[in-house]
Amino acid sequence: MKSVAAANRMKMGLSAKVAGTQEAGSVLGRLHLLNPDEITSAQFEAGMRMAEGYARSMLWQVFRSRVSKQWISLMYMD
Repeated sequence: MKSVAAANRMKMGLSAKVAGTQEAGSVLGRLHLLNPDEITSAQFEAGMRMAEGYARSMLWQVFRSRVSKQWISLMYMD
């Protein structure tokens, strides 16, 4: 991890030990670490699963769009 990122996370109130964790790398994770009573571990994990699912669906849409465009251009080549 870059020291600039860790320094910025520590400015937000995270300890040096926690600032280097993967959990501190996302906004949701930092909110969970700073406010554990408001965002539970279960809520954090659910949010991360939702983000992963969204990223997979967006990646699939981009892939499908590019493949469709390439296929159409191949079909109509002279």
